[in-house]
Amino acid sequence: AIFMLCPLEQLFNRTCSLVCRRWARLVKARVVQRRMRTCRWEGYTEGWLRPSFVGTVVGESPGEITVGPDGKVYCVDDRRVVALDAAKHKQLWSFKHLGDAFAVRVSPKNVVYTTSFDRTVKVWSGETGKLLHTLRGHKRAIFSVVTDPDTNRTYTGDFDGVIRVWSNGRHVQTFHTETDKYARSMAIANGRLYCGSDSGIIRVWNCVDGTLFATLTGHTDVVSAMTVARDNTVYSASYDGTVRAWSGTDGTFVKLVFQGRVTIEDIACDGHGQLYVTGGEFDSSNESLRIFSSRRTGNRHLHTIQNVKTQMVACSPNGRVFTLSPRSPVLMW
Repeated sequence: AIFMLCPLEQLFNRTCSLVCRRWARLVKARVVQRRMRTCRWEGYTEGWLRPSFVGTVVGESPGEITVGPDGKVYCVDDRRVVALDAAKHKQLWSFKHLGDAFAVRVSPKNVVYTTSFDRTVKVWSGETGKLLHTLRGHKRAIFSVVTDPDTNRTYTGDFDGVIRVWSNGRHVQTFHTETDKYARSMAIANGRLYCGSDSGIIRVWNCVDGTLFATLTGHTDVVSAMTVARDNTVYSASYDGTVRAWSGTDGTFVKLVFQGRVTIEDIACDGHGQLYVTGGEFDSSNESLRIFSSRRTGNRHLHTIQNVKTQMVACSPNGRVFTLSPRSPVLMW
């Protein structure tokens, strides 16, 4: 009888172990689905078009998202800037401001710059997350920031349209946009600073002497975002529903990349010649991620991913795309 009970006991133990494992997998799957319930990608099965979960951002009004040279993802979440490890899918640390944070940029030397409503620019170490400097001097909230990889200078723009230039933690120069308010977005190409305002005007300055080089017109609403491609072509996006391409050499207008009844929030360009545009339709919550070929010979439309909760977009050096939206997780495509 003892020899007969031993196999039954082993079978019972194996059955209980198998049931517990399956139950644990089911609970884990439901937790992951609950975290990603705001995202819809069931219809996208084409390779990289299927996103993966990176980290959760619970803020009501997230700001920018960017990727550092080491692959870390930085995203603005209300008063803090969160650093995420995309490979391990976990949060590393967070940078905090006294007011709502607006923008974040990472220099080639892995130094993180964050701007805020508290009128300060905080400089952090991208390796340790420690505060290095706090830059003061703006009289209004700071909306945008960009770094020059050639000169290691940092440019910050505030609500008054004043652009301050920083080098090694010290203020060295100031650009005034005169009648324009809100230095909404900025980009650097070929030694020149491009700054978009709420009036739709883009002003171009020489980074060396600070003189005004050109004034670009064409947008009729807020210039919400700007990015630079590998061939030094500058792309600007606006709330008027257009994406325009400008020459990074002389600032001349190249072509109209996209035009539609959408409010374009952000754009980003990867190293493979593709341009990513995020935005939603006018008077609608239907958001989408549009992908274009950014080659100047033909900016053709490649894909449109509809009904995706995405407001901000960024590209990593290895070609990954990250998107961010209010009350939604950070997604990697």
